[in-house]
Amino acid sequence: MDQDLKSKKLVHYTNAAIKGTIKYGFAALAETLGTIQAKKVMDYGCGTGRSTKFIKELGAEVIGVDIRSDMIAAAKKQYPDIAFRLIENARTPFPSATFDLAISTFVQLEMASINEMELAAKEIFRILKIGGEFLILTVNPESWGNTYQSFSSDLPKVFTRQSGQKINVNMITEMGEIKFQDYYWEIENYLKPLKNAGFQIEEIQKITAEKDPPPFLIIKALKY
Repeated sequence: MDQDLKSKKLVHYTNAAIKGTIKYGFAALAETLGTIQAKKVMDYGCGTGRSTKFIKELGAEVIGVDIRSDMIAAAKKQYPDIAFRLIENARTPFPSATFDLAISTFVQLEMASINEMELAAKEIFRILKIGGEFLILTVNPESWGNTYQSFSSDLPKVFTRQSGQKINVNMITEMGEIKFQDYYWEIENYLKPLKNAGFQIEEIQKITAEKDPPPFLIIKALKY
């Protein structure tokens, strides 16, 4: 795929409206977060700001961060009243113990290795206060290969359920169909980087939507 076209498609993907199947994941995220007014929240892997805006509307003081400068530029343009910052060399531009909470929505499944997930987890652990929570909203590995209202996925011809395999995803948005690839990770692949970073796993939820199997997971981790 042409790199410029690929970049535009990815920007559109992160900017898709929170409706259809996706709304179930974000509704569960809001319920798990509970009351967050006056809390300071980092949205790690914010893309073009969809999830950051969602958190702001829940009443939190939120800052979005991402590794891609084009995503950050698009987010700043769309939401000039929200702060966005660039992640450089796996580091965010904040002192340690700055945030009460951190979230990531559909970010880890775009990471190509366990090491990449661990670097992100360690940075999030650093910027959280003691007692701070990190919530991950991601795809339930059991759901790959199924069709939902908002997206479907095509398994590789030779699918061994080996961690790190690429999955073809088709997403239906108000801008039309978007095709991209994510990585297949088992639940334990999400948990190990968190544990290695120092987090304690508090909860793992499977989030149901319009059909089974549940398409999403929420993983809640705590910094003691």
